[in-house]
Amino acid sequence: MKVTLITGASSGIGEAFARKLAAKKHNLVLVARNEAKLAKLCDELMLEHEIMAHYVAIDLIDYQADIRLFKETENHGMEVECLINNAGFGSMGDFAMMDVERELEMIGLNIMALVALTHRYLQRMRAHKSGTIINVSSTASFQPIPYMATYAATKAFVTSFSEAIAEENREHGINVLNLCPGTTDTNFFAAAEIHSPVQIKGMQTADEVVEAALSALEKHQTTKVSGTVNWLVSKFGTFTPDWMVTRLIASQLREKVLGKKELPAETANSVSEKIDGDQPESVSQTPETPTGKEPSGSVKRKEAESAPVESQKPDKRSTVNQKDASTSDEDAKQTTTEKSDYLDTAIAAPEAESPVETNSEEKNDDGKPMTRAVG
Repeated sequence: MKVTLITGASSGIGEAFARKLAAKKHNLVLVARNEAKLAKLCDELMLEHEIMAHYVAIDLIDYQADIRLFKETENHGMEVECLINNAGFGSMGDFAMMDVERELEMIGLNIMALVALTHRYLQRMRAHKSGTIINVSSTASFQPIPYMATYAATKAFVTSFSEAIAEENREHGINVLNLCPGTTDTNFFAAAEIHSPVQIKGMQTADEVVEAALSALEKHQTTKVSGTVNWLVSKFGTFTPDWMVTRLIASQLREKVLGKKELPAETANSVSEKIDGDQPESVSQTPETPTGKEPSGSVKRKEAESAPVESQKPDKRSTVNQKDASTSDEDAKQTTTEKSDYLDTAIAAPEAESPVETNSEEKNDDGKPMTRAVG
């Protein structure tokens, strides 16, 4: 049975993808941590559109979660013809003061899980000489963003990675789309614990982002920036030196994050000297590689039916419930109106995907995750 697999499918952009594709008669495999939301969404889509909708409740940050998800679809004879890597989350703050474990988990979900799932399902797509992969990146991928350093860096990776493999697989009949939304009307900021996000001009809905993505697929585009304002922002960032962009963004976010309206005197002098003088040398750092977590126990599951998946009725779904995913000086003030508009949009344009939920999972007395099959 051919299916479309969507990660981060319980809310936001992931849920919008599920609803739109179900209306187009796609059979679905929905992946997220929140089992209750997934079950409810599957029931709704099956009844309304008469499709097959399965869900897998799993935390993609967990050790070997990608392997368990891949085996689940293989064991049910599902051919994933479309993979939508949408799961991810963000953070905001002074990096030196952030919880490093949380930052590493972000790298694990936004990058490692995406790469692992892409690699596993891409091989099957090549064997069939067809397939579609949508990797949800962000407009944050086009420039460094102070106080959202890790998040912007993970999305820069997604954009670079997606554009590269898109060209590698063009001759194999596989479409790879790098989708870059700007700030979207979802619960992204709440999940990232950003309690007072900057108000953005041209904020889109999740449905608008999905419509843009599907239109781009029809045109065989490699990268799609959703929304005209966001597209202009991405182009402006491309032609503006990163050192200038980071100074300007930091001047807007510093007060929000640190409660400081002005830079310390010596820092402000340094900024002034660098704006008036030559561009400083860029410094690159390699983030620490997160180590995998040992599994807390073996995966258990109960088959919903002994018959093949193709013969199951729409109310049969298989589940695996795992642990649910400067102020600047006078020269800087003379920026053009375009730069001002850019700031209004770019500094807080991290919205790209539905974040993982924070629900904890039930466990048996022996500490192993509980699993069940829902009929």
